[in-house]
Amino acid sequence: KIGGLRDKILAAARHGVKRCFVPKANEADLEDVPEEIKRTMEIIPVENRWQALMIAYPEDREIIDEYLNSRSP
Repeated sequence: KIGGLRDKILAAARHGVKRCFVPKANEADLEDVPEEIKRTMEIIPVENRWQALMIAYPEDREIIDEYLNSRSP
């Protein structure tokens, strides 16, 4: 979980960011984000950074999976 999610999303919107990944643990904090921002920005709650990478780079999903499998004990 991160702090200051609302302010971070507002800053991202001011700089033209159209897609934002947020920790799933912060999902309830999205209530504090203005509706206008939520309509114009794709806000995607994710469990971990690997999930975010797979969504952001679907063409590299196989490479990401291969890396993650190579790290498993």
